[in-house]
Amino acid sequence: MTRLYLLFIGALLTLTRCITPAPYYEEVGTVFHTNYHIKYQYPDPLTELIDQELQKFDLSLNPFNPESIIAKVNRNEEVEVDKWFATVFNRAQEISRHSGGAFDITCAPLVNLWGFGFSKEEEATPERIDSIRSFVGYEKVRLEGKRVVKSDPRVMLNCSSIAKGFACDVIGQLFARLGVDNYMIEIGGEVVMSGLNPSGIGWRIGINKPDESDSGVSTDVEEVVQI
Repeated sequence: MTRLYLLFIGALLTLTRCITPAPYYEEVGTVFHTNYHIKYQYPDPLTELIDQELQKFDLSLNPFNPESIIAKVNRNEEVEVDKWFATVFNRAQEISRHSGGAFDITCAPLVNLWGFGFSKEEEATPERIDSIRSFVGYEKVRLEGKRVVKSDPRVMLNCSSIAKGFACDVIGQLFARLGVDNYMIEIGGEVVMSGLNPSGIGWRIGINKPDESDSGVSTDVEEVVQI
């Protein structure tokens, strides 16, 4: 009788676990010198796996990290790129060709000159700008196998305009491998989402007003859109 009772309780607990929806978890942190905010539904927290994936990505494409592949490329060190670097680089080159060079990840020295990059250059004078432009251009760099080849050693790359969005895709791919259906991934304003939010409806995303506050960042919401 006792054994039958225990079997009944075990079956009831198993059935309860099957019926009860998995909880939603929230991960907040910093990566690539920006903030990330991730919500997902899964039986257990995935904090460690998410952090490991982001740190691996950081070592590939974060120009602010001196140990990253892209930083070593910028210093002209011998280094083989990984699959993430190759994917972002090839897509960036494709966009550069389609935009006639309006989009160009070799603009890193100019970005640095204006104080938005991974190092601070001297004052942005017309002469200095013209000097830098002589070695800026997507046609001055290519990928041969796993190595970046430059036509000028002064060429430097900054993939920040595309890498953060791809990082969202990378975490989305991690979730897909784990069978996570409902999630929202936001890294530095780039967003990827799937399924439903904890309220059982489409994810709602706030868009900041395009006005700068005293801190340089707008905190007022212009519009909330349901995706």
